[in-house]
Parts: sequence; structure tokens; C-alpha cells
Amino acid sequence: RTDLAAVVDKYNEEGYRNALVLGDTFVHVSKDKIKVEVTVEEGERFYYRNIDFRGNTKYSSDTLQKVLGIRRGDVYNRKLLESRLYGAGQGIDVSSMYMDRGYLGFYAQPEELLVGKDSIDLDILVREGRQYRVRNVTIRGNTKTFDHVIRREIRTRPGDLFDRSDVIRTQRELSNLGYFDPEKLGVNPAQDDRTGEVDLEYVVEERPSDRLELSGGWGAGRLVVSLGLSFTNFSMRNLFNSKAWTPLPAGDGQTLNLRVQTNGRFFQSYSMSFVEPWLGGRKPNALSFSLYHSVQT
Repeated sequence: RTDLAAVVDKYNEEGYRNALVLGDTFVHVSKDKIKVEVTVEEGERFYYRNIDFRGNTKYSSDTLQKVLGIRRGDVYNRKLLESRLYGAGQGIDVSSMYMDRGYLGFYAQPEELLVGKDSIDLDILVREGRQYRVRNVTIRGNTKTFDHVIRREIRTRPGDLFDRSDVIRTQRELSNLGYFDPEKLGVNPAQDDRTGEVDLEYVVEERPSDRLELSGGWGAGRLVVSLGLSFTNFSMRNLFNSKAWTPLPAGDGQTLNLRVQTNGRFFQSYSMSFVEPWLGGRKPNALSFSLYHSVQT
């Protein structure tokens, strides 16, 4: 039945607003093949006629019309209309224009009026609401990563107008760190209608991010073994804090790479590299250094 609903949705996207599936029949073509015959009543193909906005004061109807991008004479498309109004935070829809400027309670309700046999007048009722400012920004779920590592990726600041694009960008950049499960990243907004403020709680769930690499090869008649360790959320400042070794000091977002390569007593190579991505903690200015040592006999 889900497939039949998808058939109707596809017809709606092509302008057939009143399309119906009248029935479906399964026909046995052979022992291992079945043909499905679907009977559809397409109805008339509809087109948009007049499109009007009501209730909008922040933006003119002409401005909203340009963002909506649907004009008189266009083929009726319910899915396209919904995406142009609420585009799932893609930034090119009417909702984003408001939500990126603090209008957290924005809502648009399209009403369709049938005109003649094949035309639709669209009346879009806009409820703008009030602008909200960010009050508190909190973090929950980080059991290893320190707050300051997360906060430097957060684009929403207390006192700023609420901006949905900044919230989405923050979630994307937290995911890019590699420390958290991207499917568990979330944000919980709690708006205070009395003060016009909103509290934002970013929710994360830690996941393993360190890497172990073991490889071997044959060279100069001998077996060569290489062992590499990469700690991508290291904490150098806790290196000498025994309580922070769980099992290694972590949480400051630094990278420590260690590698050993040897073929026994004839050749040994050791290397270490360290990266601090936010030197000073204010801007993403990286500091890195590397050490190498090799012994060959």
C-alpha cells in the first residue's frame, strides 16, 4: 500500500491533484514472475493561478514570492510547494528566511481554492511571531571531550538572535570532529515566550576515535613490521596527571601520532607528531611539531 501511495504522490508532483488509485491486480505471468496492474484515475492536470501571502510584515509579498519560486501558470506540485515553504533547513526556503533571523515560531499554512476545472488559487497564511534571542547554551553527553573543545565549534552565542542555519552548521562541525556519533547529535531548544529568549542544549554521544595500525612487509630479505597509534582527542596538559589516564589523557581535541618501524636489530625507526588545532583557544590557529629517530646497523 505504501507503493500505491507513492504512485499518487508522483501524480501530484506532475499536477494531477486529484489522482486516485482505483485498484491493483496481481497477474501470474509464469511460475516465478508476477505482474502488477494498477488502475489509476488521473483526473485533470492543475496549474497555479493567483498566489497571495497574508499576515507577513517582516518581508513583502514580492520578496516571499521570489523565494517561493512558484508563479502563475506553473504546474501544480504539492511536494515542491512544501519544500519551498519548509525546505528542511536547506536555507533556500521561506521558513529559513524567518528562522535565520530569530522568528522561532514562524508558520505558513497554504490554503488551496479550486478555480474552474484546472486552476488553483493559493492563499498562504503567514504567522511570523516574535523574534527570539539565545539565552543559555549548554552541552550534554560529553563524557570525555572537554566543554571548551565543543564550545569553540558552536556558532550560537548568548545574546544573538536565534539562527537556524547556525544551529545546523554547529551540528555539522561537531560531526566533522569525529569524536561523536553523528546519528546521536541533536539540539533541544526551549523557548521562553514571556521573555522572547531561547535556551539551546546540544546533545552529543562520544564514540571511539583513536586508531591502531599494524602492517608488515618483506624487504632486503627480512620481515619489516610497522606499528602506528593515532590519538585524535588527546590532552597534552594532562600528560602528567595520573587521574586523567583513562586509559590515556584525552578530551582537549589534540592529535598525537606515534609510529615504530623495525626489521629486528638491524633497523629501527621511531616517529612522533603532535597537533594543537586551536593555539591559544580563541582562533583555529594550529601548532604542530614532529620528532624522528632511526637506528640502522
